[in-house]
Amino acid sequence: MGLGRPLDELALELARKPVGVSGKFGRAAQIFQHYQLSQIARRVIRVGQRKMQPNKCVGDWEPSNVQLNHSAQVSELAKIVVANSSQHPCHTRCDVDNGTYVLLNHELQSESRLPTEELLRSQTHLWRFQFHYHEFLLTEVSKGNWDPVVNFLNDWLEAYSPETTKRSEDSWHPYCISRRASVWVWLLVLSSDHDNLLGKDLSKKLLQSLEHQAHYLSENLEWELGGNHLIENATALAIVAGVLESDRASSWLKAATNVLKKEMPAQILPHGEHFERSPMYHCQILGNFLRIKICCEKSQDLQKLVASKIDPMLQFLESILHPDKEIPLLSDSVFHEAPSVQQINEVASIASCSSETISPTSKTRVDDYFVFRSGSTHAICDFGPIAAPNLPAHGHCDVLNLEVSVDGARWIVDSGNFNYSDDSMRHYCRSSLGHNVVTVDNANQANVWSMFRMGRRPQVSNCRSGSDSGWNWASACHDGYAPLGVKRLSRLVAARDESLVCFDFSSSSSNVKGENLVGYLHFHPDVDVGKVESIENGKFGVPIQRSSVKRWLTFVANTVTLEQGWYCEAFGKRVTGTVVRYVTSVSSDFTGWIMQESPNQCEIEFRDQTIGITISDKEKFCWKTENL
Repeated sequence: MGLGRPLDELALELARKPVGVSGKFGRAAQIFQHYQLSQIARRVIRVGQRKMQPNKCVGDWEPSNVQLNHSAQVSELAKIVVANSSQHPCHTRCDVDNGTYVLLNHELQSESRLPTEELLRSQTHLWRFQFHYHEFLLTEVSKGNWDPVVNFLNDWLEAYSPETTKRSEDSWHPYCISRRASVWVWLLVLSSDHDNLLGKDLSKKLLQSLEHQAHYLSENLEWELGGNHLIENATALAIVAGVLESDRASSWLKAATNVLKKEMPAQILPHGEHFERSPMYHCQILGNFLRIKICCEKSQDLQKLVASKIDPMLQFLESILHPDKEIPLLSDSVFHEAPSVQQINEVASIASCSSETISPTSKTRVDDYFVFRSGSTHAICDFGPIAAPNLPAHGHCDVLNLEVSVDGARWIVDSGNFNYSDDSMRHYCRSSLGHNVVTVDNANQANVWSMFRMGRRPQVSNCRSGSDSGWNWASACHDGYAPLGVKRLSRLVAARDESLVCFDFSSSSSNVKGENLVGYLHFHPDVDVGKVESIENGKFGVPIQRSSVKRWLTFVANTVTLEQGWYCEAFGKRVTGTVVRYVTSVSSDFTGWIMQESPNQCEIEFRDQTIGITISDKEKFCWKTENL
């Protein structure tokens, strides 16, 4: 190992020493450059309200004669959601009656069925939220265990009654209500379809509480956060209004429609991607729109709104999937925390929606994403912006990142995401060190700190693609290291047959403060990375293998070392994986690697701003940096 220290510790240290800014005031100034004044004002008002009324309770409620009224399609939707919940690796390990809760791959054992507030407060914020979503109850139902669900809900309703629960507590937080409301709807729907398995009394209590929670949510929409939170709020209101007969249902539909009319044009990009640029949250929002379409069949306005976005969102999702038919773990993405691709496709089918079949081609471009299919090699390149302009909470320092599958399995991977806590793992997963990019002296491309903050950020430009001598290529550049005198870093990715090329070029100013280009390449834990072999001056070879499939990497660099990194495919789960770290002087202008089937002879030259690559007997591929 070259660094002699964990990469997550280095990432935490780098986050405390940002490039191009000093002190808290400098970081605060950067925030104000990107956020809208309305966002800041709403945030100040919300925080002020909580501090001025810290002990205010949710309040009394006069329920109406609320009833459940749903279609056969809603029943089918509930069955799909519950069936897919049984695939959640955490929730299948919960034992509700015995007070065992495994959420985010972390177990909490309670002496009673319902954990005390003191015990809950000892958990992370996200864990507490997960508990109040109640999604683990769907897994119990999928196994036919209705009695633990009935017991838990009776206990929860008593413990978190609106008369005694403070507004500041997690249980009645607008986002928790939003996630929990749909869970209760699926439970009520399936119960009513099977002779009221929840029981008459509990069903009535749940319906009345749902009515109260929907009303409370409609008055506490998360405008100050926006993004996926606000869509989640609107989705909950729409679903509850669509399946409950209540005097207040029309007002919830109106509130949901107003939110979606305002937010959908901004949040869903023209090519179909959710604007926070996280495949996981894209699945979450797409799943929400599909559920609205099924549950709100009587609302023509909502039907038109979601229908206009579902097809392009489905098509975008289909275009970026790995051969294993799952999402890339770009930005804040993990598996099992949003509707799976399988669930989305099943729900889309009953909603009479489906993406057009995308015929595999050698290169597919969807806005600033490029997908190369070359032989058995499948590469996904993200050449888009780092995050939503005014909502970077789920953005990572991963500009010009890529992931690679070979023979249907993942080889070069993103680090994923371990948690939403302010610790070394959060900083590692967000840092440039946690992605397959080139840095200048290990510095982050953007100024990130805390759990979700981002100030200065790189701008991506000159995103282009083409074909030459049988090679398909794509390129782009960014200015994330301008404070270090590197005006721009450019990346070229090219593919032909089983060969994949990835090179980065630096364009420096006369006052260069950075010394080295430091690249990182992260491998799936199941990939065996062999010893680094020196081939010749400035070239190194590394054999890699997964199962019986072998590849060979040739690096152009001054030094190449193997480090230990982390692969986090689910919240709270981390597995060690090998990271190749390759270093070249900034003055060398370029660095990179070539992946081939075997250590065939390859010639690489960079002269007069032109890179020439010849692999075995293939025709020489020449590419000029002026393309950037």
